Amino acid sequence: MSGGRSIDEFRRPPAGPGRTALATSMRPRISRSILANRFGIAFDALEVQVDAEVDVRGTLLVDRAVPVGFQKIALCARLSPSETPSPGVIARLMKAAEHSCVVLQTVRNGPDITVRSEVL
Repeated sequence: MSGGRSIDEFRRPPAGPGRTALATSMRPRISRSILANRFGIAFDALEVQVDAEVDVRGTLLVDRAVPVGFQKIALCARLSPSETPSPGVIARLMKAAEHSCVVLQTVRNGPDITVRSEVL
């Protein structure tokens, strides 16, 4: 690996207009160390794009038939390795990154959540 930078050298850009907190948080922080250290790949560039669709009519109580929350979320990772990796490395790398992304797995699997209130 020569000439490239490890993934830890790339910083998350500030959220621009129209980006949601979810889109910003979906950046796979844990995956950085997997990508850079475990697979030993340096990148010239790495970009994660998150597209989410939401119908806010349910949130605003305009239409109770519309569920509250995102209806669709799509992730796209664009990788530019410094050197051409061995065949199959990118597929294994992406599988490991997807497996290790806490936010993605939480959204995908939906944890048990308890909601309570206290009147003081």
